[in-house]
Amino acid sequence: MPKKVIPLTNAKISSAKSQDKQLTLSDGDGLRFIVTTKDRKYFRFDYTRPNSKKRNSVTLGDYPGTTLKAAREKRQEYRKMVFEGIDPAEVNKKVYLLTPIQPINPPLNTSKILQISTSF
Repeated sequence: MPKKVIPLTNAKISSAKSQDKQLTLSDGDGLRFIVTTKDRKYFRFDYTRPNSKKRNSVTLGDYPGTTLKAAREKRQEYRKMVFEGIDPAEVNKKVYLLTPIQPINPPLNTSKILQISTSF
C-alpha cells in the first residue's frame, strides 16, 4: 500500500530548515522540495525515463524564485511529457543548447576610450 503524502504548503516550505543533513519534503506525484545543508532550497521532479525505464530527476527551480504553484504546474507539464514518451531532461537540454548566450557586460563605448587616451 503506497504512503499517503500530505501536500506541501507555502508556510511549510518557507519555514523549512536543514540541520546536519539534507532535508527532503515530498508533495506527491514526483515533486520534492529539497533544503541542502548550505540552505539552498529548490524543487525537483522525479520520474522514470520513458525509453530506458531508469529513474531520473530534473530541477524545476530555486525557491523563492520558483513558487510552489509554478513547480506544481511544471510537474504536471513534465508528467504529461513522460506519459507521451518524451524525456523532460532531453527537452531541457535541447532548449538550453538552442538558447543564445547574452553578453554579461554591455559593449564598450570605444569613442569615449579614444577621447580619454588622446587627451594626454
